Amino acid sequence: MATYTVPAIVGRMGSTRYYQAVMRADELAATVGAAMDFKEFDNFMASERMQRALSESRVEEQIVPYLTNSEDRFFGSIIVLVYQPDQFVFEPLKDLASVEFRGAIRRFSTGVGALTITGGKLFALDGQHRLHALRTVINEKKTPHLQLPIAGPYKDVVKDDELSVIFVEYSTTEKARRIFNKVNRYAKPTSRSTNILTSEDDGYAIIARCLTSLDDPSKFDS
Repeated sequence: MATYTVPAIVGRMGSTRYYQAVMRADELAATVGAAMDFKEFDNFMASERMQRALSESRVEEQIVPYLTNSEDRFFGSIIVLVYQPDQFVFEPLKDLASVEFRGAIRRFSTGVGALTITGGKLFALDGQHRLHALRTVINEKKTPHLQLPIAGPYKDVVKDDELSVIFVEYSTTEKARRIFNKVNRYAKPTSRSTNILTSEDDGYAIIARCLTSLDDPSKFDS
């Protein structure tokens, strides 16, 4: 029975208590499953399941190359549901330390501490594509869409990356489904215009920004 103890910050939004922590990429890939593997979600409507089905092409043609080729790779937090653990305990710093905290540290010592999870199952309520991409890189699977082995200057160090994880303990199926539905429904891809303004990996976007910043675009020196 696996036990994980991670440094964590406890918080609450509405009725949901959550724990912000950090996990190594290889540990995350080995222990966290996809939300649609969660048997309690079997009664999703067909259209709802299709909307959230894993897109292999997106993983292998976009996210995997980003991980293996970008030194500046970065993911937002992956939301992980902890289902029926044998132990799910948060110990605040004030209870772990033998010293008395003062000032600002004293105020923070109740919300910062160690989270211990023993047994149960972990499922990604948000971030299944990122999780699958990590697993693909770490396990060095060949990509069916590209028909090429995983390549890139950073492919061997992705496993050592530390990722932000938000743990939520399972209480009811309805609540888990509601979180899963809302975080996926309200996530929208950036628009083409936003990509042109912000992308540092798309050469065309970079050139477009350079051209629009010049008084006379014909003077642009490539």
